[in-house]
Amino acid sequence: MIVVLSNESDATADFFQAHLVREGVPFLRLNTESIARYPMCYAVENGEPSGWIEVGGERVALRDLRAVYYRRPRQPNVPDILEPGLAEWVANELRRTWGGVLAGLPLTWVNHPLAIDQASYKPEQLARAAHFRLRVPESLVTSDPGRAREFCRAMGWEVVAKPVGRGRVRGANPAEDRLVYTTGLNESHEDLLDRVSVCPTLLQRRIRRDTDVRVTVVGEECFSADLRLPDDQRAAIADCRRDDMLHVTYATRCLPRSLEEKLVRLTRSYGLTFAAIDLVLDPAGEFWFLELNPAGQWAWIEEHAGLPIAAALVRELTHLNKPDQLARSHAAA
Repeated sequence: MIVVLSNESDATADFFQAHLVREGVPFLRLNTESIARYPMCYAVENGEPSGWIEVGGERVALRDLRAVYYRRPRQPNVPDILEPGLAEWVANELRRTWGGVLAGLPLTWVNHPLAIDQASYKPEQLARAAHFRLRVPESLVTSDPGRAREFCRAMGWEVVAKPVGRGRVRGANPAEDRLVYTTGLNESHEDLLDRVSVCPTLLQRRIRRDTDVRVTVVGEECFSADLRLPDDQRAAIADCRRDDMLHVTYATRCLPRSLEEKLVRLTRSYGLTFAAIDLVLDPAGEFWFLELNPAGQWAWIEEHAGLPIAAALVRELTHLNKPDQLARSHAAA
């Protein structure tokens, strides 16, 4: 049985759950906001862990759990009657309890939270990607306005600014979350660079792009798709996610096998099974690495480009991969 460990409002987890239902794959959905309402018991006796979880009136033995699909869990909700300090303590106890129970079982994780954390530092990502001989744009992380200006001038103001960490500001609930987009800079933004003294910022040479490419790595497989903006918008918009991606068109893409191998090795170097990797293809036909997201969205790519990502995740979680499958990418032309 697969545990889908997520939150109540995650569309990707909902999409994956619907796939599991269609395919008849046993699963247990645990929304972490609600874990205080799930009765549970965990014991270690004679050197072996045992116990159960009860969700929706159904009791599931821990021994029946085989894998965890870890998909953006949120903070547990605790009773409002608790004073703030005690509420924080109870929430931490809930996290430690459930995290400890699942960590104490011999489960397959996609992905393990420790691996996700390790892979979430962009400065290190850029250095590691270069180590794997991927093309990486000239980049600068700084809180020094003077150094930021020097970099922008050296790049002829062909520069984008992006967050060093996650590109999402969490609200009180998922509906109130805000995205922090990659933003193009020019000379008119020079005075705004004083603000980097408040928060370090990642500046990067802007790659003139023919198309954005999203590569979803699952195990040894790469699922690749072009995310193409109209010609009249491509130069002006630095982040194709803007405007809810209404103007983006999708097409599957076959990457060079040597590039796929580098992306798989990069993913595995973090202990990850899954990664969403953003590339840019420039007009000269060269691919540039931008970033790796260890918990990135993928359901929208499956829907728009027809890539069988959910099925690949099930194979990884249930160990149904075969050697001949591992050598192939499903990014068909």
